[in-house]
Amino acid sequence: MESMNKSQVRLKISLVGLVLCWFVGMPLTGHADMNEARTLFEVGNAAYAAGEFEQAIAAYESLLTEYSDCSTEYNLGNAHFKAGHLGEAILHYERAKSLSPNNEDVQSNLILANMRVIDRIEPLPTNGLSDLWERLVAAGMFVWYARGFMLMWTIGFGCLAWRLFAQDVDNRRVLGSVGTIVLVLGAAVGWLSLLSSARIDQSRRAIIMSPTVDIWSAPEGQAAGSSNTALFVLHEGTRVRLLDETQTWQEIELDNGQVGWLPKSSLTEI
Repeated sequence: MESMNKSQVRLKISLVGLVLCWFVGMPLTGHADMNEARTLFEVGNAAYAAGEFEQAIAAYESLLTEYSDCSTEYNLGNAHFKAGHLGEAILHYERAKSLSPNNEDVQSNLILANMRVIDRIEPLPTNGLSDLWERLVAAGMFVWYARGFMLMWTIGFGCLAWRLFAQDVDNRRVLGSVGTIVLVLGAAVGWLSLLSSARIDQSRRAIIMSPTVDIWSAPEGQAAGSSNTALFVLHEGTRVRLLDETQTWQEIELDNGQVGWLPKSSLTEI
């Protein structure tokens, strides 16, 4: 009888977990909205297959005004690449990568597009552990960590609440252990979600969209005469990190550590 009670408890816990997984992961839009989104996606795919890249771009961009997902960003990057828009292609590949950091197709096409960028910027040396950490707390992981945190804490507190009403000692022990473990794991996932959320603001990056742009030592109007000089030139497709800004000027940093200012109109944030 006691073994049967344990099995029933484990079965109930599994069923509750499955229901919560479905609830947390289900879309928040109605069927009509999803059908419209699917139609736009298929229209873009058909136009791309027919070589009508501008039409494909229009369909994907219309879809992205309401929904943001890796597949649409990736396909939009492909359409821009085929249309010869290097900056836009890299921009949307980067956005797709932020949503799915480990997607091999996105990474491969991003490498291919970056090979056409004129600027060759050697990043500062890193080690394998720092690269792994960067992927672990990437901005695109925030949604998954947030969902995992909600799911684990719901299950954990549910188990502890269930434990209060359980009569069998063994069942109470199982529920207490499961609830505690899940809450600890949920706290760890919540911590990762906070770090990933911070990256959204702290690691803002952008892609140069102008064919060429001069990088200055100071924003226009902030320095005069010889104190404001052109430091170097960047070209379309180069990725930069965003630092300080004025109303019309943006301070940027390259992967090699070089810093300078350029007009905001010459880049687009990822």
